[in-house]
Amino acid sequence: FYNRHRPTLIQPVVHLRRPDLFLWDGVLHVNPFSPTPEVGLALIFNPTPNTLDLDLRLPLYYCGLDDFASLRLGDDAPAELVRLDRDYSARLAFSAPPFTVHTVVVERPPDPGPAELTPEEAAPGAGAPVATGARRQRAQKTSRPA
Repeated sequence: FYNRHRPTLIQPVVHLRRPDLFLWDGVLHVNPFSPTPEVGLALIFNPTPNTLDLDLRLPLYYCGLDDFASLRLGDDAPAELVRLDRDYSARLAFSAPPFTVHTVVVERPPDPGPAELTPEEAAPGAGAPVATGARRQRAQKTSRPA
């Protein structure tokens, strides 16, 4: 586990909730400039002797995502594409058995192909998609004359 997620685990941590030993506890490691699709890794703990039905809001602002995120509950689970709320958070609901640790892998969603873009998203005449949000800001930073 550590070797597979090491580039993200050694990055800054966002605490999701203050630990109190009465409910869940969690941290989110963020790596917005990752060369791989993985930009975040959340570790959710259930320190109680009860099963908890959790409905979490993961704050993905520091992961560098702007519209969508791909979430996997565990390493081998299939990815689920979710739309981010206005505050750049994603909702995740699952059941946590007693004394367990759960991992949530946050990945950049795959870029849509030309057939999946709406006419407003496609650049007129250029045939390339228009960059939005954080992608537009990164493109402007790199395309400025020296």
